Amino acid sequence: MFWKIYFWFFIVILVLGYSTEGVGGIWGIIDLLLSIGALAGFFLYAYKKSFINSAFWKAYLPLFIIWDFTYNLIIEPRVSGTNFELVALAGFLFSIPIYIALYLYAFRFFKGNESSLYEHSQLL
Repeated sequence: MFWKIYFWFFIVILVLGYSTEGVGGIWGIIDLLLSIGALAGFFLYAYKKSFINSAFWKAYLPLFIIWDFTYNLIIEPRVSGTNFELVALAGFLFSIPIYIALYLYAFRFFKGNESSLYEHSQLL
């Protein structure tokens, strides 16, 4: 139940953030697309749904975490012309459950039923 509540809480935060600040150029679009992928994995974990296979999510998790830190700590401050502020780290505190959910989804959710999940994902 925690994962479902936190998923919808994070969706509200994300929608409010993008509606007040906008996407912000090509870097913002890339960030939005990668965030949507992470939210899709978070949703799939929260609602116990399978999509694609664990190899994809195992590769996506470090990519997303590296991107999230790089974008929020380096790219976004440079593009916006602002200095890094410690308040920006608060966003990572809200993101920790997403990282955990993606990890659990990639490394724990698929155990024992990988072949059937792979067969179903081929139909998509």
